[in-house]
Amino acid sequence: MSAFEKYLKPYGLFQDQSYDEFCAKISEFFLRKNVPEDVAQNFEVITHLLAHSYYEYRFIDEAYAKALHTFEMAMRPA
Repeated sequence: MSAFEKYLKPYGLFQDQSYDEFCAKISEFFLRKNVPEDVAQNFEVITHLLAHSYYEYRFIDEAYAKALHTFEMAMRPA
């Protein structure tokens, strides 16, 4: 079994849709210009985790946990 076959098979729930169809359903994040850079970078990682959850469903939980942590970080007083 190749690495491609092992790691890049759609998770069972998503076998009826293509990767592009799945990614089209991921919400876009729009952040204000004055948002700290680390918060913006975290949301890029969150988006990537959500996209990769097409192959590994458990990444959705990791993405949501990171999103909550990032929101808390963004609300912390400077």
